[in-house]
Amino acid sequence: MLFSPDDLHLIKEGPAARRAAEHITDGELAAMRETLDLQRYYVEKGGENSSDQIKNLDSVFHEQLYRSTASKAYCDTLLTLHKKITKFRMASVSQHSRAMRSLEEHERIYAALAARDPEAAEQAVIEHARNARERIENMER
Repeated sequence: MLFSPDDLHLIKEGPAARRAAEHITDGELAAMRETLDLQRYYVEKGGENSSDQIKNLDSVFHEQLYRSTASKAYCDTLLTLHKKITKFRMASVSQHSRAMRSLEEHERIYAALAARDPEAAEQAVIEHARNARERIENMER
């Protein structure tokens, strides 16, 4: 295979974040803020029950990001790729320290989107995707 789903995800998600920063609505930002607040609550609460909530909210955040591109093609493509790598990504947020780092990265993405800063949004998403990949690779060792 020329590219893995994870490689394709990294290639596509940066430009999608750039587009999202240009098209995101106030309502979409409010929904993302609510997702992040809930994610923070469960990360800080900890415990086994929180782990499932954190994993679900991680997926919700990414879906909100994709939908805010205002592009059905971007959204559909990224949702498909996201589903292909979900089992690996979910394992990467199952530990508290990893979940906290992921949340901090989501906060940086959100801040760039709220500032309507396409370059910062793209860089924050690329950094998040690379860090997630590293966390997954470290788990496999």
